[in-house]
Amino acid sequence: MAEITDMTEGGPWALVNNAGIAVSGAFEDVSETDAWAVLESNLLGTARMTRLALPAVRRRGEGRIVQMSSVAGLVAMPLNGWYCAGKHALEALTDALRREIAGSGVQVSLIEPGFIDTPMLTDGLRHLPSNIRYETAYAAMRRLVVTRGPLGPEVVVRTVRKALTVPVPRRRYGIGYEGALGHLARLAPPAPVDLTLRTFLRLNRS
Repeated sequence: MAEITDMTEGGPWALVNNAGIAVSGAFEDVSETDAWAVLESNLLGTARMTRLALPAVRRRGEGRIVQMSSVAGLVAMPLNGWYCAGKHALEALTDALRREIAGSGVQVSLIEPGFIDTPMLTDGLRHLPSNIRYETAYAAMRRLVVTRGPLGPEVVVRTVRKALTVPVPRRRYGIGYEGALGHLARLAPPAPVDLTLRTFLRLNRS
């Protein structure tokens, strides 16, 4: 951050927190070590970078902080509990930050993609645990992603660019079919959401 401050004569105007990892698997299939790795990268690492960049952005009196969240930050998806936990926490932390620094000139936005065709998604599907109890659900998860035909990363790039360039950015940018459903699911009662997700992932047969 000190090097960036020297290169930019005062520090960054914007920060885009895009780094993250995913460890898929049922709650009982994910080790504590893997769970901590997900939280360290997706939540604590993002918070650390935000804390480092914020003073410089504040001094400019304007700027942008863009956090890469996910539809998983809106809905707790089965077989991705730890990833969802980190993204839910990121959404809460970002909402708190936005409210704390309102009026400073710094605009804060969340990007909430659905399934995006990146190595993180494909690697996660390749390394699903082996557990006979969830074998049917893991197979359904693989088919669901392939059948949906995930969007490419360029749609996320366009959205990030919009959040950085429009005069007044939105607080949240949902991307893709799943992003829209995620916002609807937050308004729905828990029972039908539970049933829908369990049915999609064939957990009722596990």
